[in-house]
Amino acid sequence: MKNFKNLNLDDLKSQIDIVSLIEEYSIDLEASGDNYIALCPFHPDNKTKSFFVCPATNTWYCFGCKRGSSVFDFIMEIEHKSFWEAVQFLAEKIGYVEIFSLDALQKRLGRLQSEEENVGLNKFRKARNYIEGQIYIKVKENFNTAKDTLDPQKYKVYNEKLKDLWRWYDKGQQWFDLYIYRYKTGENIDLAFLIKKLQSFYSKFLEKFECLSFV
Repeated sequence: MKNFKNLNLDDLKSQIDIVSLIEEYSIDLEASGDNYIALCPFHPDNKTKSFFVCPATNTWYCFGCKRGSSVFDFIMEIEHKSFWEAVQFLAEKIGYVEIFSLDALQKRLGRLQSEEENVGLNKFRKARNYIEGQIYIKVKENFNTAKDTLDPQKYKVYNEKLKDLWRWYDKGQQWFDLYIYRYKTGENIDLAFLIKKLQSFYSKFLEKFECLSFV
């Protein structure tokens, strides 16, 4: 497996076959010279094949909705992902893995506190979803390691402590869910403040998790 730290975006693009990638989404590509055409999956037009794919440049473009560019843009559009999420998605297809560490996540959490400009609901969701995903992966890794390496009595103690920590985590998530609901119903919620609270919550969780961790 290759590490994300060594990922080169140009190399990644060159290793993705855009035709095969697009066909994975049941888009019926029809050969047209050196290129391919299809009905566009991004706008409701079932008559005109305005979606063009160029294997020579590994690009796509729709003359109807004016969308198009690289394989990254395609995944961003069809999977509703951010740019970095699209990069990760494609990198994993060719054997890259992200080497996750609590230290790296702590640094990412720290950056949230300084990102107060242009704060919006999507930014909050993006930060929250990413961090939740990484925390889930790390907790699962430790749980599996504990199950495989600890004797039954120690594993039982560890498992109970992990359950208690996870209950605390769930209660915190419910608090954020409540504030997002209030924001969506029109209340004047300060999302910049909420992001700071998010950073504080996850940092506290990591402190608790590091004390619990046996590896």
